[in-house]
Amino acid sequence: MFGFLLSDESKRTLASIVNHSLVLHCLVLTDITVPVNFPVKNLELKDYIPLPTPKENEKLRSKYDLIANIVHDGKPEEGFYRVFVQRKSEELWYEMQDLHVSETLPQMVALSEAYMQIYEQQQ
Repeated sequence: MFGFLLSDESKRTLASIVNHSLVLHCLVLTDITVPVNFPVKNLELKDYIPLPTPKENEKLRSKYDLIANIVHDGKPEEGFYRVFVQRKSEELWYEMQDLHVSETLPQMVALSEAYMQIYEQQQ
């Protein structure tokens, strides 16, 4: 496992890679909203962070696909969470909040304001 920090003036993103999964935890530090867009597919990391050197006869796997996006709606001290999750076997996305589950479009996942994103390393 290793971690790193991506930042700009108003947002910091803590990230860690564990067992071929990338977790991005977005922390809002001010009331200013600055859009930071992360792709749903093919997030390329090799140009931004140091990655572990691959073993012999292995290629560098530096691309990740989003598999879950956690969103917090409301004020920081209250509100509620909802999550977008991909069903990989069918390439479908679902939005869940409590017991309510509905199918959604990948574009809606990309437009949502993330609290935390979970990516899976491409094979």
